[in-house]
Amino acid sequence: MKYNALVVGLGKIGMGFDLGSNPSHILTHTKAYLKHKDFNLIAGIDINMSRRKEFKDYTGKAAYGDIGQFKKDNNTKIDVVSLCTPEKVRYSEFIKIAPLKPKLVIIEKPLALTTDEAVKIKSIAGKNNIKIFVNYTRRVDSSFENLRKVLRAKKLGNVSLVKINYNGGMYKNASHFIDLIMHYFGVLKKIRCLSIKKRKGGDFDASFILSYKNFEVFFNYVPDATYFIAEMDIFLSKGRISVFDGGIGIKAFKAVRDPVFKSYFALKEMPLSVAQQPYRCQLNVLDHIAKALKNNKPLVSTAMSGLDTLKVCKKIEHEF
Repeated sequence: MKYNALVVGLGKIGMGFDLGSNPSHILTHTKAYLKHKDFNLIAGIDINMSRRKEFKDYTGKAAYGDIGQFKKDNNTKIDVVSLCTPEKVRYSEFIKIAPLKPKLVIIEKPLALTTDEAVKIKSIAGKNNIKIFVNYTRRVDSSFENLRKVLRAKKLGNVSLVKINYNGGMYKNASHFIDLIMHYFGVLKKIRCLSIKKRKGGDFDASFILSYKNFEVFFNYVPDATYFIAEMDIFLSKGRISVFDGGIGIKAFKAVRDPVFKSYFALKEMPLSVAQQPYRCQLNVLDHIAKALKNNKPLVSTAMSGLDTLKVCKKIEHEF
Protein backbone atom coordinates (compact mmCIF):
# COMPACT_ATOMS: atom_id res chain seq x y z
CA MET A 1 0.00 0.00 0.00
CA LYS A 2 1.18 3.50 -0.84
CA TYR A 3 0.16 6.53 1.19
CA ASN A 4 -1.14 9.51 -0.79
CA ALA A 5 0.69 12.70 0.20
CA LEU A 6 0.06 16.44 -0.07
CA VAL A 7 2.62 19.22 0.53
CA VAL A 8 1.19 22.51 1.83
CA GLY A 9 3.78 25.28 1.52
CA LEU A 10 6.38 25.05 -1.25
CA GLY A 11 9.12 27.22 0.22
CA LYS A 12 12.65 26.08 1.08
CA ILE A 13 11.85 23.05 3.25
CA GLY A 14 8.72 22.23 1.28
CA MET A 15 10.58 22.04 -2.04
CA GLY A 16 13.14 24.80 -2.61
CA PHE A 17 16.28 23.26 -1.08
CA ASP A 18 16.10 20.40 -3.58
CA LEU A 19 15.74 22.48 -6.73
CA GLY A 20 19.08 21.82 -8.40
CA SER A 21 20.41 19.83 -5.43
CA ASN A 22 22.70 16.81 -5.58
CA PRO A 23 20.64 13.84 -6.87
CA SER A 24 21.60 11.78 -3.80
CA HIS A 25 20.46 14.48 -1.36
CA ILE A 26 16.89 14.44 -0.03
CA LEU A 27 16.39 17.67 1.87
CA THR A 28 12.71 18.53 1.37
CA HIS A 29 9.26 17.07 1.83
CA THR A 30 8.53 17.12 -1.89
CA LYS A 31 11.61 15.16 -2.96
CA ALA A 32 11.23 12.70 -0.09
CA TYR A 33 7.71 11.81 -1.24
CA LEU A 34 8.94 11.43 -4.82
CA LYS A 35 11.75 9.08 -3.78
CA HIS A 36 10.12 6.96 -1.06
CA LYS A 37 8.59 3.67 -2.17
CA ASP A 38 5.72 3.86 0.34
CA PHE A 39 4.37 7.27 -0.68
CA ASN A 40 2.59 8.71 -3.69
CA LEU A 41 2.84 12.50 -4.04
CA ILE A 42 -0.53 13.80 -5.24
CA ALA A 43 -0.14 17.60 -5.30
CA GLY A 44 1.39 20.73 -3.84
CA ILE A 45 -0.28 23.85 -2.44
CA ASP A 46 1.12 27.37 -2.27
CA ILE A 47 -0.29 30.88 -2.63
CA ASN A 48 2.73 31.85 -4.77
CA MET A 49 2.13 31.26 -8.49
CA SER A 50 5.83 30.95 -9.39
CA ARG A 51 6.34 28.29 -6.72
CA ARG A 52 3.36 26.37 -8.06
CA LYS A 53 4.91 26.45 -11.53
CA GLU A 54 8.25 25.27 -10.14
CA PHE A 55 6.46 22.42 -8.37
CA LYS A 56 4.67 21.34 -11.54
CA ASP A 57 7.90 21.49 -13.55
CA TYR A 58 9.88 19.63 -10.88
CA THR A 59 7.37 16.89 -10.05
CA GLY A 60 4.94 16.66 -12.95
CA LYS A 61 2.16 16.87 -10.35
CA ALA A 62 -0.72 19.30 -9.93
CA ALA A 63 -0.39 22.43 -7.79
CA TYR A 64 -3.14 24.54 -6.22
CA GLY A 65 -3.39 27.99 -4.68
CA ASP A 66 -5.11 26.83 -1.50
CA ILE A 67 -6.63 23.79 0.19
CA GLY A 68 -10.14 24.85 -0.82
CA GLN A 69 -9.19 24.76 -4.50
CA PHE A 70 -7.60 21.34 -4.03
CA LYS A 71 -10.76 19.95 -2.38
CA LYS A 72 -12.90 21.37 -5.20
CA ASP A 73 -10.78 20.03 -8.07
CA ASN A 74 -9.31 16.82 -6.65
CA ASN A 75 -11.17 14.06 -4.80
CA THR A 76 -8.13 11.86 -4.11
CA LYS A 77 -8.08 10.56 -0.53
CA ILE A 78 -5.07 12.06 1.25
CA ASP A 79 -3.28 9.97 3.87
CA VAL A 80 -0.35 12.21 4.83
CA VAL A 81 0.06 16.00 4.68
CA SER A 82 3.26 18.01 5.11
CA LEU A 83 2.46 21.43 6.58
CA CYS A 84 5.41 23.65 5.64
CA THR A 85 3.88 27.13 5.81
CA PRO A 86 5.28 29.93 8.02
CA GLU A 87 4.28 29.42 11.66
CA LYS A 88 2.07 32.54 11.64
CA VAL A 89 -0.47 30.70 9.46
CA ARG A 90 0.23 27.15 10.63
CA TYR A 91 -2.82 26.92 12.88
CA SER A 92 -5.19 28.43 10.31
CA GLU A 93 -3.90 26.03 7.65
CA PHE A 94 -4.17 23.04 9.98
CA ILE A 95 -7.86 23.84 10.51
CA LYS A 96 -8.31 23.58 6.73
CA ILE A 97 -6.36 20.31 6.57
CA ALA A 98 -8.29 18.53 9.34
CA PRO A 99 -11.49 18.00 7.25
CA LEU A 100 -9.39 16.02 4.74
CA LYS A 101 -9.12 13.38 7.50
CA PRO A 102 -5.50 12.40 6.83
CA LYS A 103 -3.94 9.65 8.90
CA LEU A 104 -0.98 11.89 9.77
CA VAL A 105 0.28 15.46 9.39
CA ILE A 106 3.98 16.34 9.39
CA ILE A 107 4.24 19.85 10.83
CA GLU A 108 7.36 21.94 10.42
CA LYS A 109 8.87 23.37 13.58
CA PRO A 110 7.88 25.18 15.63
CA LEU A 111 4.53 23.46 16.02
CA ALA A 112 2.69 26.81 16.00
CA LEU A 113 3.18 30.53 16.51
CA THR A 114 1.88 30.40 20.10
CA THR A 115 1.43 27.74 22.75
CA ASP A 116 -2.35 28.34 22.67
CA GLU A 117 -2.43 27.55 18.95
CA ALA A 118 -0.24 24.49 19.51
CA VAL A 119 -2.64 23.21 22.17
CA LYS A 120 -5.56 23.70 19.76
CA ILE A 121 -3.74 21.82 16.99
CA LYS A 122 -3.10 18.96 19.41
CA SER A 123 -6.75 18.94 20.47
CA ILE A 124 -8.15 19.04 16.92
CA ALA A 125 -5.78 16.27 15.86
CA GLY A 126 -6.89 14.11 18.77
CA LYS A 127 -10.59 14.61 18.06
CA ASN A 128 -10.08 13.71 14.38
CA ASN A 129 -7.74 10.77 15.03
CA ILE A 130 -4.90 12.51 13.15
CA LYS A 131 -1.35 11.66 14.17
CA ILE A 132 1.11 14.56 14.37
CA PHE A 133 4.83 14.37 13.64
CA VAL A 134 6.67 17.62 14.41
CA ASN A 135 9.59 17.77 11.99
CA TYR A 136 12.52 17.59 14.42
CA THR A 137 14.45 15.28 12.13
CA ARG A 138 17.30 14.37 14.50
CA ARG A 139 14.89 12.22 16.49
CA VAL A 140 14.76 9.78 13.56
CA ASP A 141 18.40 10.08 12.51
CA SER A 142 20.21 6.78 13.20
CA SER A 143 23.43 8.60 14.15
CA PHE A 144 21.70 10.67 16.83
CA GLU A 145 19.74 7.67 18.06
CA ASN A 146 23.02 5.79 18.43
CA LEU A 147 24.39 8.65 20.54
CA ARG A 148 21.29 8.42 22.72
CA LYS A 149 22.00 4.73 23.32
CA VAL A 150 25.65 5.49 24.14
CA LEU A 151 24.55 8.11 26.68
CA ARG A 152 21.91 5.90 28.28
CA ALA A 153 24.31 2.96 28.56
CA LYS A 154 26.84 5.33 30.18
CA LYS A 155 29.59 3.91 27.98
CA LEU A 156 31.47 7.19 28.43
CA GLY A 157 30.39 7.80 32.01
CA ASN A 158 28.07 10.50 33.32
CA VAL A 159 27.29 13.78 31.56
CA SER A 160 28.99 16.72 33.26
CA LEU A 161 28.43 19.59 30.79
CA VAL A 162 26.83 20.27 27.39
CA LYS A 163 27.73 23.24 25.18
CA ILE A 164 25.79 24.19 22.04
CA ASN A 165 26.80 26.95 19.63
CA TYR A 166 24.32 28.12 17.02
CA ASN A 167 23.12 30.97 14.83
CA GLY A 168 20.14 31.60 12.57
CA GLY A 169 17.46 32.00 15.23
CA MET A 170 16.23 30.25 18.36
CA TYR A 171 12.98 28.92 16.89
CA LYS A 172 14.44 28.05 13.50
CA ASN A 173 17.74 26.45 14.53
CA ALA A 174 18.34 26.27 18.29
CA SER A 175 14.97 24.57 18.83
CA HIS A 176 16.34 21.48 17.05
CA PHE A 177 18.89 21.07 19.85
CA ILE A 178 16.42 22.04 22.59
CA ASP A 179 14.17 19.26 21.35
CA LEU A 180 17.09 16.83 21.08
CA ILE A 181 18.31 17.61 24.61
CA MET A 182 14.87 16.85 26.05
CA HIS A 183 14.67 13.69 23.93
CA TYR A 184 18.00 12.59 25.40
CA PHE A 185 17.67 13.72 29.01
CA GLY A 186 13.98 14.32 29.77
CA VAL A 187 12.24 17.11 31.67
CA LEU A 188 14.24 20.25 32.47
CA LYS A 189 14.75 21.48 36.03
CA LYS A 190 15.35 25.16 35.24
CA ILE A 191 15.63 27.62 32.34
CA ARG A 192 17.73 30.80 32.48
CA CYS A 193 17.98 33.35 29.68
CA LEU A 194 21.30 35.24 29.61
CA SER A 195 20.66 37.51 26.62
CA ILE A 196 18.16 37.82 23.80
CA LYS A 197 17.72 39.97 20.71
CA LYS A 198 14.85 40.01 18.24
CA ARG A 199 15.61 39.21 14.61
CA LYS A 200 13.90 40.48 11.49
CA GLY A 201 10.97 38.19 10.81
CA GLY A 202 10.14 37.59 14.47
CA ASP A 203 12.69 34.98 15.59
CA PHE A 204 15.23 35.60 18.37
CA ASP A 205 18.96 35.23 18.94
CA ALA A 206 19.36 34.10 22.54
CA SER A 207 21.98 32.69 24.87
CA PHE A 208 20.55 30.61 27.70
CA ILE A 209 21.08 27.72 30.12
CA LEU A 210 18.95 24.60 30.50
CA SER A 211 19.54 22.90 33.84
CA TYR A 212 19.29 19.26 34.87
CA LYS A 213 19.97 17.77 38.29
CA ASN A 214 23.65 16.98 37.70
CA PHE A 215 24.67 19.12 34.72
CA GLU A 216 23.81 22.18 32.67
CA VAL A 217 23.35 22.79 28.95
CA PHE A 218 24.76 26.10 27.68
CA PHE A 219 23.31 27.51 24.45
CA ASN A 220 25.55 30.19 22.96
CA TYR A 221 24.32 32.38 20.13
CA VAL A 222 27.29 33.22 17.87
CA PRO A 223 26.91 36.75 16.43
CA ASP A 224 28.25 38.21 13.19
CA ALA A 225 29.15 34.86 11.61
CA THR A 226 28.63 34.71 7.85
CA TYR A 227 28.43 30.89 7.95
CA PHE A 228 26.02 28.36 9.46
CA ILE A 229 26.80 27.18 12.99
CA ALA A 230 25.04 24.28 14.73
CA GLU A 231 27.40 22.31 16.95
CA MET A 232 27.20 20.45 20.23
CA ASP A 233 29.80 19.18 22.70
CA ILE A 234 28.77 16.70 25.38
CA PHE A 235 31.44 16.36 28.07
CA LEU A 236 31.28 13.16 30.12
CA SER A 237 33.32 11.75 32.98
CA LYS A 238 35.03 9.23 30.68
CA GLY A 239 34.78 10.85 27.26
CA ARG A 240 33.35 13.44 24.93
CA ILE A 241 30.89 13.57 22.03
CA SER A 242 31.20 16.32 19.41
CA VAL A 243 28.60 17.20 16.78
CA PHE A 244 29.54 19.48 13.88
CA ASP A 245 27.49 21.24 11.20
CA GLY A 246 24.18 20.22 12.71
CA GLY A 247 25.04 16.53 12.61
CA ILE A 248 26.86 16.16 9.30
CA GLY A 249 29.93 15.39 11.39
CA ILE A 250 29.75 13.38 14.65
CA LYS A 251 32.71 12.10 16.64
CA ALA A 252 32.99 10.28 19.95
CA PHE A 253 36.08 10.11 22.17
CA LYS A 254 36.94 8.01 25.22
CA ALA A 255 39.48 8.69 27.93
CA VAL A 256 42.60 6.50 27.75
CA ARG A 257 45.93 6.56 29.53
CA ASP A 258 48.20 9.14 27.90
CA PRO A 259 51.11 7.26 26.24
CA VAL A 260 53.59 10.02 27.09
CA PHE A 261 52.36 11.57 30.34
CA LYS A 262 51.53 8.36 32.20
CA SER A 263 49.72 9.99 35.10
CA TYR A 264 47.22 11.71 32.77
CA PHE A 265 44.33 10.58 30.61
CA ALA A 266 43.78 11.83 27.05
CA LEU A 267 40.90 11.51 24.60
CA LYS A 268 41.05 8.94 21.82
CA GLU A 269 38.48 8.79 19.02
CA MET A 270 36.25 5.72 19.15
CA PRO A 271 34.31 4.28 16.20
CA LEU A 272 30.57 4.87 15.96
CA SER A 273 28.50 1.76 15.31
CA VAL A 274 26.05 3.51 12.96
CA ALA A 275 27.23 5.04 9.70
CA GLN A 276 26.15 8.63 9.20
CA GLN A 277 23.71 9.43 6.41
CA PRO A 278 23.85 13.21 5.94
CA TYR A 279 21.52 15.07 3.61
CA ARG A 280 18.76 12.43 3.79
CA CYS A 281 16.84 13.88 6.72
CA GLN A 282 13.37 13.93 5.17
CA LEU A 283 13.70 10.40 3.82
CA ASN A 284 14.48 9.27 7.38
CA VAL A 285 11.26 10.94 8.52
CA LEU A 286 9.20 9.07 5.93
CA ASP A 287 10.87 5.76 6.86
CA HIS A 288 9.77 6.32 10.46
CA ILE A 289 6.26 7.42 9.52
CA ALA A 290 5.68 4.52 7.13
CA LYS A 291 6.66 2.02 9.85
CA ALA A 292 4.45 3.78 12.39
CA LEU A 293 1.42 3.75 10.08
CA LYS A 294 1.89 0.17 8.89
CA ASN A 295 2.50 -1.30 12.34
CA ASN A 296 0.49 1.17 14.45
CA LYS A 297 3.62 2.10 16.37
CA PRO A 298 4.12 5.35 18.33
CA LEU A 299 5.93 8.30 16.79
CA VAL A 300 9.12 9.62 18.39
CA SER A 301 8.15 13.24 17.69
CA THR A 302 4.58 14.18 18.53
CA ALA A 303 2.30 17.14 19.14
CA MET A 304 3.06 16.75 22.86
CA SER A 305 6.84 16.75 22.46
CA GLY A 306 6.60 19.62 19.97
CA LEU A 307 4.48 21.58 22.44
CA ASP A 308 7.04 20.96 25.20
CA THR A 309 9.83 22.33 22.98
CA LEU A 310 7.72 25.36 22.05
CA LYS A 311 7.02 26.07 25.74
CA VAL A 312 10.76 26.15 26.47
CA CYS A 313 11.35 28.60 23.61
CA LYS A 314 8.50 30.81 24.81
CA LYS A 315 9.84 30.81 28.37
CA ILE A 316 13.27 31.90 27.10
CA GLU A 317 11.65 34.60 24.94
CA HIS A 318 9.60 36.08 27.78
CA GLU A 319 11.92 35.51 30.76
CA PHE A 320 14.75 37.94 29.96
